[in-house]
Amino acid sequence: LFMDISKAYDFVNIQMLELSMKTIGLPPRFISLVLDISLNRYNRILVNNETTDEYHVEDGLDQGEVWSPILWRIFYDALL
Repeated sequence: LFMDISKAYDFVNIQMLELSMKTIGLPPRFISLVLDISLNRYNRILVNNETTDEYHVEDGLDQGEVWSPILWRIFYDALL
């Protein structure tokens, strides 16, 4: 079975991810670390060699992060 989910990482709700991690029994310290990193993210965009003002990233997982695939899988498995 193959399924392509467009922009999968962008739509991960961090509160639902927290619930999913608790449900499968991950250690509270690990969950706390994930939440701290996920809820305290700020981005800027480079446009015409200048950066925009910082904005707070509230949902989703960062593209290219080593742990994004496993966190997405934990989140998605709870939906099945």
